[in-house]
Amino acid sequence: MIIKKYALSALVLSSITSSVFGVSISHLNSLIAAPALAGTIMVRGPLVIGIVNDTAGRSIRNKAVSVYIDKRKVATVPTNKYGVWSYILNSEQTLQNGAHMVQACVSLAPNNNIWTRASLFYIEASDTSRQVRSGNVSAANSAINFPFEGAVINTATPTIVGSLAASNSSPVSGESVQVKINGVTVATVTSDSNGVFSYQLNNALDDGSYTVDAHCVQSNVDLTTNNFTVDTVAPAAPTISLPVLNSTVTNSPVTISGTTETYATITTFMDGDTYGNICYADENGNWAIEYEGLANGLHSVTAQAADLAENAGPTSSAIAFTLSV
Repeated sequence: MIIKKYALSALVLSSITSSVFGVSISHLNSLIAAPALAGTIMVRGPLVIGIVNDTAGRSIRNKAVSVYIDKRKVATVPTNKYGVWSYILNSEQTLQNGAHMVQACVSLAPNNNIWTRASLFYIEASDTSRQVRSGNVSAANSAINFPFEGAVINTATPTIVGSLAASNSSPVSGESVQVKINGVTVATVTSDSNGVFSYQLNNALDDGSYTVDAHCVQSNVDLTTNNFTVDTVAPAAPTISLPVLNSTVTNSPVTISGTTETYATITTFMDGDTYGNICYADENGNWAIEYEGLANGLHSVTAQAADLAENAGPTSSAIAFTLSV
């Protein structure tokens, strides 16, 4: 499978970090936990949750987060002690049925703002907003939002985030929640006014597979278990098999191909360009990308792999080749 090259991509942008006064925020560690990517929401005033960590996975506490829906600012809210923030759209901000996008911007200092990842979601509802709080947690309307089911994460001390709602979709606050990893309770926390609970693990997890559970004490309700994987090891540098080192290529577009870790994201850098171009490895680790419009003459290409947990490995050795068409 050949994936044509394209200019600076969203995935490349997602790896950009910025720092000020020794604090660095990374898109790889800062994300929208709810609404889930491509998820469907049954209310027009959805709960939005995010997590903000630095590049080392440490919580960014008490920082202002500007929340945007469809590129329109709807709120500015603070992060808590775990770097978690949340907001429920009010009656004047309700959304129409259809597709919407949520983003968040963290203000580190004046004129130094970092955008976290966006999440595209869908509204499919008949009501206009969440109703007033009612008592018991509904498992069907509540969830562990992060780590989500099937997540592959690159931090050994993840922040567990969940949201509690009643049968009428109203947030359930003040609920005691037992957070469990592999069936063992690691903390008991309390849901906030938006029905959100969070906890960052103190003890590091080894690389491997885990389950996360949450038991709501007062409501005697268990949320659906999520399975996730911790992977903190970066992949090796990709192998570039084509073009062959010091070969002459006589056809255009030029195909760059090689092997790497299964399903890795590959960024290729032609002639030392700054941002590179992206393609993806298949289930066997094979990847390929085409470059169009290269001038005749000497060229050099390198490649870098990032695995499913977004651990970025080293850049490969340069492959020099001559194009003559």
